[in-house]
Amino acid sequence: MTQPQPSRLMRLFIKSLFGAGSHDVDLDFDLSKRVSVLFGRNGSGKTITLSLLAAVQDGRFEELLNYPLEFLRVELEDGRSVTFWPQPPATPSDVEQGASSERIVREVRYVVSLPDGGASDRVLDGCFKYKRDESSSVFELLSDPGVRHGSILPQAIRGPSRMRWALESKDLRSRWPQLLAGFIEDLPALNFIRTDRLYIRDVQADAQYVFWPDAPTNRLMVEHLSDQIRDLVAKADREYRQASTTLDATLPRRLFAKPEGLPDTAGLRERAKNLAVQEQRLVSLGLLSTLPEPLDASTLDEAQRGTFAIILSDREAKLKPFEEVAGKAEQLVRSINKKLSPKRFKLDVEQGYTVESAAGEPLSLSCLSSGEQHELVLMHELLFDAEPGSLVLIDEPELSLHVDWQQALVGDLTEIARLADLRFVLATHSPYIAGEGDPQMMRLGPVA
Repeated sequence: MTQPQPSRLMRLFIKSLFGAGSHDVDLDFDLSKRVSVLFGRNGSGKTITLSLLAAVQDGRFEELLNYPLEFLRVELEDGRSVTFWPQPPATPSDVEQGASSERIVREVRYVVSLPDGGASDRVLDGCFKYKRDESSSVFELLSDPGVRHGSILPQAIRGPSRMRWALESKDLRSRWPQLLAGFIEDLPALNFIRTDRLYIRDVQADAQYVFWPDAPTNRLMVEHLSDQIRDLVAKADREYRQASTTLDATLPRRLFAKPEGLPDTAGLRERAKNLAVQEQRLVSLGLLSTLPEPLDASTLDEAQRGTFAIILSDREAKLKPFEEVAGKAEQLVRSINKKLSPKRFKLDVEQGYTVESAAGEPLSLSCLSSGEQHELVLMHELLFDAEPGSLVLIDEPELSLHVDWQQALVGDLTEIARLADLRFVLATHSPYIAGEGDPQMMRLGPVA
């Protein structure tokens, strides 16, 4: 049974992002465009907009309490919408006396509406209640959120850890009201690539697309990704060797078994040709250390065709573990090498990503410029971390990039979006990105 596809995001509307009298954010997405660009000056709320969208998708509704916005609404292509109102403390009773400090209680009210929202069973309204001690800047979910319609919501998460909420939120959603849980579940998967992408972040938090400004910064992200690709290649290599061992162990029996039918010589020649191309490709990518001896199908008699077909099938089966990683790695290596010249970027089975000078001398990944590192991090995360059908949010993709690279970015992302079934939202100051490649342009904040 096929899984239902997530509904595409149609509109994001934030009323008075910075409080009364400030501008609204109204993003009406053109679903025919693979790349959308949020363009605005510093302070217009581009990063906040992406952060709030990611928070809603993660179920971290307390994030709305950090801003003085009036309300936030998300609309899907199928006509459903959810609106959130972050409420300030309304009465003195909303400030509770704790043992050592005051607890400020605030609510995030919401309404989920379906296309025929006039019917009472097609609308759900309720709220989440959060508390915050005066010594903390983190809101925690209360055990009694006061949701109407008899719905049950999760118990409080103790301690100030937002990471715990991120990691547990998907399990907690099973206890949310059905219409709200279904809406959030049907949002497209999000991958939020923030500006702090050059240094290693919390791996568990990354798995939930939650990034922390105080994450460890003692290691370059390119070094971490090099280890990641090395592990992926090592896994494929292990499966390749296991398949080789299994097939080689049964080869004699299969060679002497009576053939059920002999393939035609022309078909064998075509398969042998394709296999040679595939093996050469894997060697050039560094996934195979040596090029296997080619199979010659030019002169085959009837007795040899059966043997040749078995050996050919075995060689094809052995390479299958490399198929997925090879396709993505090939695209990444080709794209990066266009911009690193005269340096040479390669993939190594034992080392992961490697760089050589024009003279062929090995270089540390730390020798890459910040712009080159940004390119590598972006390409790796898009190709290896973003699942098909997801919405990728990239904050300031122009960081450290030369103007020529900025102008090529939308075209590169459009091609990746087509091949990997992704959609992009870029938050940028750069007119070179906003004005190239025919993306959907959405301006935030004042024009002047």
